[in-house]
Amino acid sequence: MRNGDGDARPMRRLRIDGRGSGLDALSPGHSGRRFVVLAMLGVLVLWGGLYLAFRDWRARYRERAAYGVREVATAIDPLGQVVPPDVPPEAWRQAVAETRAMLVAVTSANVLDLARMQTLRDEVRARVARARARPESARDELAGLWNGISDRAAPVLGGRHPRPALLPPRPVRKPARYYPKTSS
Repeated sequence: MRNGDGDARPMRRLRIDGRGSGLDALSPGHSGRRFVVLAMLGVLVLWGGLYLAFRDWRARYRERAAYGVREVATAIDPLGQVVPPDVPPEAWRQAVAETRAMLVAVTSANVLDLARMQTLRDEVRARVARARARPESARDELAGLWNGISDRAAPVLGGRHPRPALLPPRPVRKPARYYPKTSS
């Protein structure tokens, strides 16, 4: 059979079954169905592994968050009974409640491990004990707690937990020096 343009070369025939046409990739030894099934099995194994890892992580997170609410945030509650002499009791209780909400946010943000939560709980308990011993220092103790938390976890607090208005203003910190002093 000739291709009709006067060339003596025979015309190349295209076979539908792919044999003899150079399409060896689609030969019966390379099944596309097998590839799809294996790819789907791989995706399912990957999905299952990620699901199990996330489930474990989520359980540990929930446990730590519950510990923070149960142990750390409730450590500030006794401070609500110690009202400083020059503060209205309702305003003081509101400031303590805002502090409790801030502690819940910090401990639920998944940035503290259990050891750091225990350290924070002990710090809160120590501040409450000092305020109970000297009620006139309760406002300063609460302000010190806010200062310490905002120094360590300011991005977690953001604008969601503003500092209570009845606390003294935060002391101005000197900017850090990045270059050592040179002697001349």
